[in-house]
Parts: sequence; structure tokens; C-alpha cells
Amino acid sequence: MKSSALRRALELPFHPLVFVVFPVISLYASNLGKGYLGEAVTIAAGLVAIVAVLWLVLYLLTKQVSASAIILSAFVVLFFSLGHVISAVDTILEKLQLSAQTQFLVKGEISLIIWLSIGALLLFCIARYALKRTGQLHNATQFLNIVALALFVISGLNLVFNGVKSFGVTRFLAEMDGSVPQASSEGHEDSTADDSFNSPVPVEVEAPGEGDSVRGFIDSWRQNAPSEDVAVPSPAPDIYYIIVDAYARQDILQEVFGYDDSEFINYLVDRGFFVTSDSSANYPQTALSLSSSLNMEYLDDAVNKIGTDTSDRSPLSVMIKESRVFGLLRNSGYKLVAFDSGYDPTCITEADEYLSPPKWSPSPFQEAFVMLTPLSVFDRTLIDFRRQRILYAFDHLPDAAEHEEPTIVFLHVLIPHFPFIFDEKGRPTEPSKGVGGREDYDYEEYIEGYSNQLAFTSKKLMSAVDAILSQSSTPPIIIIQSDHGPSAHLEPSWSYGDHNLSERLSIFNAYYFPDQDYTGLYEAITPVNTFRVVLNQFFGTDYELMDDRSYWATWERPYDPTDVTEELKREE
Repeated sequence: MKSSALRRALELPFHPLVFVVFPVISLYASNLGKGYLGEAVTIAAGLVAIVAVLWLVLYLLTKQVSASAIILSAFVVLFFSLGHVISAVDTILEKLQLSAQTQFLVKGEISLIIWLSIGALLLFCIARYALKRTGQLHNATQFLNIVALALFVISGLNLVFNGVKSFGVTRFLAEMDGSVPQASSEGHEDSTADDSFNSPVPVEVEAPGEGDSVRGFIDSWRQNAPSEDVAVPSPAPDIYYIIVDAYARQDILQEVFGYDDSEFINYLVDRGFFVTSDSSANYPQTALSLSSSLNMEYLDDAVNKIGTDTSDRSPLSVMIKESRVFGLLRNSGYKLVAFDSGYDPTCITEADEYLSPPKWSPSPFQEAFVMLTPLSVFDRTLIDFRRQRILYAFDHLPDAAEHEEPTIVFLHVLIPHFPFIFDEKGRPTEPSKGVGGREDYDYEEYIEGYSNQLAFTSKKLMSAVDAILSQSSTPPIIIIQSDHGPSAHLEPSWSYGDHNLSERLSIFNAYYFPDQDYTGLYEAITPVNTFRVVLNQFFGTDYELMDDRSYWATWERPYDPTDVTEELKREE
């Protein structure tokens, strides 16, 4: 009886609805813990609705349920496979050293026409086969149903396995039932770190239960958000905290890149900035670095409570978005203005004013999903979105000066960090491998691309600083700081040594104070002390400065930092 019921169920042509959901589940499983559940569910639901409508249209045209389902499944499989096929062809051509002569096969409009033509031909053959064998499609329907279910089960098991592997059963179930906050559809990427809470105003974070470290840390962090305020001077200065991703210190620029940054340094000094000459990052990754600087603490407490065996960065994201610095200033009457960075942990969508380009800008999850389709040949379009986001931020950075209330402006801009999409004059450049990662640039390509993009970054910063200073009725506080250094020597394994430390942990660090009093600053100040100095000098606090230390952590084990302060000093 059960066997008969199963056979009848498998004869129902439900495979198109399963095939269309499979790529979403598979992509989400490989990005588990990055906060894309909401986007994945929305995309999956939208695709199911689209397939259902197309199925209805095909049925009305053919009057054949099974045949129309097979045609639709063929279309879905071809559509979501072509991105993989194009990528594989691109890799093969590169290994055969034929990329230069055959770019038309994998990039641009001609490539799209070629692959769509191949796909259309295959689809035509399948449709013709299905329509000619009406009434003989029971076996084909059962086979496709079984294949679809097998893929669904495999992707589901992969989702569960990755969830357990990444952050344990409890945290996995918490994300799946939606109790852990997800990335908003407005905020998004790239691609960093952590230590102990020993501030003069201690932050008490309760230890979470065993197996619930991530969720427990997030819950207790939110419960202990700062309720106090600080003494705001009159008139209150606006505060600009500008993070230029991977902008190296001037001596490292000269040593590693042969780049002279003196024009930018002299410009800032002439405008009254204090530019440090020996600053280092506290951590080598963005989320780690900013969760530390914006809470004025090392991350030992987070490490102890979360544990070292997870790579889930959602606690770091919460520590940035709901940081102590933002909380203290907002409690004191400051308005928080934040820009869309394209990197979820620094997309403060809950800010009082969240600024993003007016046109739709895809999240990293949406970008990756597009790359599964024939639209991957238009990866330039995705890069255009990145350019638009960066240029929009620089153009609107000075707007806070027009607000009546005091404002803290937070901008994390993803340059000069790769991908290298601007030349030194700000003209668009097209990376040969699209959005790509560090491994997509050889050493010489990285040196050239980084140097050119850094030159453009400094030009945009100079224009923004001029506009901020000229439009501010009250002299502002401006902090221009990098989260970490570049990665010309960074290995995929994230091992350190042989220039890795000094290059990756050297940072650009510059301050503009309204009173031009920089006695509280010093050449080797690190970001963990940045807001301790600012709040002490302008907002009446009495924070003790912490020892300036640097930690190394690999990408896979962000909560397992190693103190490399002494090694860094020896390398420098």
C-alpha cells in the first residue's frame, strides 16, 4: 500500500518546484552564518512563484502537464547551470593559456549570445522530445522527481552539516527559526576581530550556556547595551569615523609597494591633522578590528565566551552595529549616520539615517546567486554596483554638516582593498576575473592594482575633507583610519611571517581635532585607544589608555587570536 502511494506521488510532476529551490538552498548552505536566511527565503519563494506561473502558461499552451513540467525543469537546470559551465570553461581556457584569445566565450554580450544559443538549442531538443512522447513520460517524470528530491536532500544534509560544524546545533536551530537577526535586504560584504573587556565602565556579559555560546553572547551583549551618556560640549562637534579598508601606513607603502604617499600626508598636516607614523591594527580582519575599536576593548571576553571553534561572525557584526561608542553618543543626543558599505557587519541599517545609492545594489548573496546564471558574463555590472556604492559614499560624506543635531558619521569604504576597480584617476578598470579574491591577482598585479586604487582613494579623501571642513559651522572631529593593512604577501592559509605581519597590521591613522590639541595622541596609537582619547578629551570621560597590542587570527578561526606584538616590533 505504502509502495503504491509512493509510486503515485512520484508520478506527480513536482520536480520543477524542487529544482528551482535547490540552487538557493545550496548557496545558502555554503554561506551559513553570514545572515542571509531572509534573502534566501525571499529568493526561493519568488522563484517558486515564477515557476508556478510559467508552468501554468506552458500547460495552457501545450495542454500537457508532464511535458510542460519537463520543459520547465530543463529550463531551470540549464539557467542555473550555465554560470558553472562558463566558469569551468574560463578556468580550462586559462590553464591552456588561451584566455586572451577566447575572452569572447566567457565575457560580455557575445558570450551571452553564444551560451544562450546553446541553451536554447538544448531546450528545444528536450521540449520536442517531451511533446512528441505525450503519455509516455511516466518514467521520465519519476526519474526527474527522484533526482530533484535527491538534490534537495543532499543540500539539506549539507545545510545541517555546515550548521553543526560551524556553530553547533543550538545556534543553527536559532538561525533556522529566525531568532538570530538576519541581514536586511538593504545591507550587505567582502571581507574582521576580538579580546577582553576591562574598561573603566565594565561591560558585564553573562556566560552563555554550553552549546549556545554564539546566541548567548549576542543576547547578553544586547541586554548590556550602555544606558549612560557622556557630557557633550557646546557647541557639539560632528564626528566622522572614516574606515578606508586596507590602507597601509606610509613606510609600508614605500617598502612593499614603492609608493610615495607624502602628497596625501602633507595635505592632511597642512589642514591641521595629526597623522601617526607608527600605528598598527589590533587585529588583521575588518570585523575583528572594528568590533574592538568601536567598543574601546580587546576581544578576550568575546573569545572566552564564544569559543575558538566557530567562524560565525554574527557576534562581531552585533558588536559593531550595537557598539559602545555608538550607544554612548546616541544616548547623549547624537544622530548616527551610516553608509551602505556592501559588507554586512558594517552596514548599520539601524542607524538614524542609513545612506545607500538610490539604485538597487545587490548583497554578496545576491551577487553570488546571479553568478550561477548566464548573467554571470555581466560581472562588470556587479562591479559597477560596487563603484556606485563607493562614489556615492564619498560624494555624500559631507552632508552631515547640514544636520541641526550633532552627528556621528560612520563610513567603511571598501577601497583600496581589492577588487581593483578604479585606476589612479578614478576611471573604471575591469578585473580580469571579475569581483574575485586575493588569489585572483598575482603579486605584480596586486602591487599595481592596489597602488592605483590607493592613489584614487587619497584623492577622494582630500576632496571629502575639504568639503567637510568648509561646510561645518562647528569644527568637527575627523578620524581617517584603516581597519588593517593590505595583503600582497598574505597566503591563503593566513600563516604569518615574511612581511605578513608588518604589511597586514600596519595601518593609516589620522586625526583632526577642533582644538588642534593632540597631546593625548601618540605615534604608535592603535584603534582600541582611538575613542578612549576622543571621549576623554571632548566628552568628559576618564578612560585609561590600554596597552597597544596586535593580534593575529586566521580567517577560519577568528576567535583564536595570537598576540604578535613583539614579533611585529622585531619585523618592523
